[in-house]
Amino acid sequence: MPTRTVLAALGAVVLIFTSSLALAADAGNARVMTRNLYIGADVFAALDVETPDQIPFAAGAVLAEIIDSDFPARARVLAREIQRTQPQVIGLQEVWDVNTLGTGPDLRIDFLSLLQSELASLGQKYEAAVVNTNVDVTLPVFLPDFGLFAGRITDRDVILVRHNVGWSNPAAALYDTRIPTGFGFDIVRGWTSVDVTFGGNAYRFLNTHLEVQGFGNRAVQTFQAAELLGVMEFLKAAYGPLPEVVVGDFNSDPDDPPCGDPACGLFGVPTNPYDMLSEPAAPFFCRLDPGTDCFDGLTDAWTLRKNDRSSDGDTCCFDTLDAEEAGEVTRRVDLIWLRGAEARGATFRLTGDDPKRTTPEGLYGSDHLGVFGRMTLVPAY
Repeated sequence: MPTRTVLAALGAVVLIFTSSLALAADAGNARVMTRNLYIGADVFAALDVETPDQIPFAAGAVLAEIIDSDFPARARVLAREIQRTQPQVIGLQEVWDVNTLGTGPDLRIDFLSLLQSELASLGQKYEAAVVNTNVDVTLPVFLPDFGLFAGRITDRDVILVRHNVGWSNPAAALYDTRIPTGFGFDIVRGWTSVDVTFGGNAYRFLNTHLEVQGFGNRAVQTFQAAELLGVMEFLKAAYGPLPEVVVGDFNSDPDDPPCGDPACGLFGVPTNPYDMLSEPAAPFFCRLDPGTDCFDGLTDAWTLRKNDRSSDGDTCCFDTLDAEEAGEVTRRVDLIWLRGAEARGATFRLTGDDPKRTTPEGLYGSDHLGVFGRMTLVPAY
């Protein structure tokens, strides 16, 4: 048998053996991950125009960047991250579906199907338990080689659950707080949730993506964070109390300044999205008595870790996907939160920053890093 064939077969055996060990050690632990997949371009640039007739050209430039960012190749990199860490459940943000209509190029880039296909090719079976659609918009696009045509982009949040993990009570919705664009649609964000059972343990897993900061202040983010607290109370009432694990791209880190918008005065004290979740001030539609807080705050799980205590945990964002020119991540916005449980033996690691683990063209899997956590949850309820 050729040496290369022997080595390939040996490598496959090692991967299977390693995965089996991870699954055996899984019982009694929650293994979770959050991952922003990144579309590969600034999609808001398609609307950053002076007049509507400029949209097709701006949208064409964005589409060209998306194609160049090569998600089909990046999906392989991301799938290998998942294979190495073996999470029970994964919260994905920016799970885009990009396609062209009419006379345009024959193009379809479905991030979810591409990632699942790559996972399956590596022997990793993950089911999309919940898919929530955020922005779904069709715009006129101009490319020199094709002229004018329609292009559609759809942003989704997704929860993937490993094949041997039980799940129930899938739920999802959009936040009421959103941004009107003036072009006939709003920029919306949402949340997804599922109850997970594995090895005799059960926990509620929520995944979200709060709005970016590029709209003048943090009011939209802060109100969405307050809505998320209300969502958690609703799910508790509907499906019963469980330990709660909340993951996502929160676009806010512990060092953010307070929200500067007068609307945030509704919360009683200066706050930002991170503070709203960790120490709720006065969630709207909830506080009936000015002296009574309605919601318990969440615990930033990164602060509980027993490993890698010197790491600052920054996850955002590379300047470019090119590993040689990516620069440094400087903000910790991809977070894992806990509520209703004590976490014992918590270990966390960042994924996606190894320049040796890139596409053949040297691209990272995303401009964000992923966060993987492993812990034993002891219910507080």
